[in-house]
Amino acid sequence: MRRAIALFTVAGSVALAPLTGAASPAAARVPRGSENPVPVLMQRLVNLVAKDRVPPPVASRVYAYAAVATARAALGRERDARRLTRALVGFPELADPDSSIDPGVAAITAWASTARSLTTVPGTRLAIAELRDEQLARAQRRLPAARVRPSIDWGLRVSRAVRSWSDADGFAAAQTRGPSYVPSTGPGHWVPTPPAFQPAIQPYWGTLRKFLSSSASCTVPAPVAYSDDPRSEYGREVRKVLTTSRHLTRSQKAIARFWADDRGRTGTPAGHWVVITNLAIAGRRLRTRDAALLQAAVTTAVADSFIVDWQGKFTFNTMRPITAINDQRLAPNWSSYLTTPAFPEYPSGHATISWAAATVLEARIGRFGFRDAGLNAGGDVRAGFGIEPRRFASFGAAAKEATVSRFYAGIHFDATQRTSANIGRCLGSAAAKVTR
Repeated sequence: MRRAIALFTVAGSVALAPLTGAASPAAARVPRGSENPVPVLMQRLVNLVAKDRVPPPVASRVYAYAAVATARAALGRERDARRLTRALVGFPELADPDSSIDPGVAAITAWASTARSLTTVPGTRLAIAELRDEQLARAQRRLPAARVRPSIDWGLRVSRAVRSWSDADGFAAAQTRGPSYVPSTGPGHWVPTPPAFQPAIQPYWGTLRKFLSSSASCTVPAPVAYSDDPRSEYGREVRKVLTTSRHLTRSQKAIARFWADDRGRTGTPAGHWVVITNLAIAGRRLRTRDAALLQAAVTTAVADSFIVDWQGKFTFNTMRPITAINDQRLAPNWSSYLTTPAFPEYPSGHATISWAAATVLEARIGRFGFRDAGLNAGGDVRAGFGIEPRRFASFGAAAKEATVSRFYAGIHFDATQRTSANIGRCLGSAAAKVTR
């Protein structure tokens, strides 16, 4: 935990490092002849987040800042650039670049400089620089030299603005306060859960500044009230989790595992939706500027979902099903199918962010069927987890399955999932309006 918090602190000013000439494995995922670098840039970030075991809320912040920098650089002096920056809370003013800038070169530069500023891990910074160099070399083969330097300069200017903006979002203060957090006590309140009994992860994340001003309209209603009466609504919710857990089908277990997105095994739930957005970008053959804008809309909606969710989690401090079932002695030594995360139960992060992302994608892309391979970090993280690809008829269908997965996992109450889905739809609708 301590390593991951240090990992994505904002470092000092970052300039372009010398060209290394090393090729990135992620480059192989770019379709032959493609001039759109956005999918490979964001996929590499997902892979690095997984490798460095970044906590889910922190990962959402990394994706959002990198995607905003990429989009702002790619949009240049277009009208959509001004619409985007007006939608972002407190984003600094930028003078328009020269009209000759290349969106791809500017996007690559801004992404790399911003992503490098969000890590202090030497190997991660090197991997980002190597991918930047490889992608810039591709771009330079098709561009006159007179367009390259101004495009790089513009990308660096955008990154400096994004880094200055990120410095003021409250992240550093939240990390400083985190170790001093003491959970509230009382009936129905959250306590650390087995098997590790970890302290709360990122308890002050809800104090961070949101990315989008429109997210302010989305709030978290009170959860189902705690009660030890088995006839109460809360008592029925507890028993629903217990009954379902005792009769999980093979399919339900597969769904729970598919959407687990555990820290260190994948790029976290936020990264899963970055990958799904990449599938949409490839399927629709989006241009650089459209792909960058789509990733910015999705990732800022997801980042705001984490902030709103964490505000709710540490306001209501509701206990997890594992605590309720064992406290009420409904089943001796009962455990959730998947390990219960170390933070309060309500609202559900998976449900909120999945519906936020799906709502943005359906508003901007429309109906879209896709095949999702699940584990998105590549390499040996797939070993032993039993993940099979799944097909979805729409983004909403994927969000619906991601939502119910946490109920099957024994991690959330059913009522929590329904309410959290509505919060996510609100946040997604707000983000979908960016530039419209």
